[in-house]
Amino acid sequence: MILPTVSPAVSSEILDTLLVGVKPATLWRIFSNVIMRRDMKVDKIHADYGTVPKERYTVEEKIIYIRQKLAANGRLRFSILMDACTEREEKVATFLALLEMIRRNLVTFSQADTFADIELEVSCARTTLGT
Repeated sequence: MILPTVSPAVSSEILDTLLVGVKPATLWRIFSNVIMRRDMKVDKIHADYGTVPKERYTVEEKIIYIRQKLAANGRLRFSILMDACTEREEKVATFLALLEMIRRNLVTFSQADTFADIELEVSCARTTLGT
C-alpha cells in the first residue's frame, strides 16, 4: 500500500480520511523502512570527519621537551623517550619532533646492534640546543 505524501499543515479530518483502513502495524512498517533507509545513507565511517580535533601535543612542544632532556643528560635512549609518552597521539608528535630535529641536524642517533636501543645525543655540528 502506498500512502500519499501529506504536508504537516494538513488538518486532522483530512488525515483521518487518508488513513481509513490503514492498520498501525502498516504505519510502523512504513516508518521503520524510512528510518532504515535514512540510516543506510549515513556513511558511518566518515561521519566524524566533519571536525578536526585540536592538537593536544604539538611537534614544537615535543622538540622543546627533547631538547630539555638532552641538555640535562647529554644522551637519551629512544625507548625511554617513547615510554614517557602515555598516548598514541603523544608518541606520534614525539617521533615527528625527533625526525625534525634530525633533519635540522640538532641530534644524531646511533644503534650498537640490530634491534638494539637507539641512542640519541646532541649533534657535534650543534654545540648548543638553542638553535
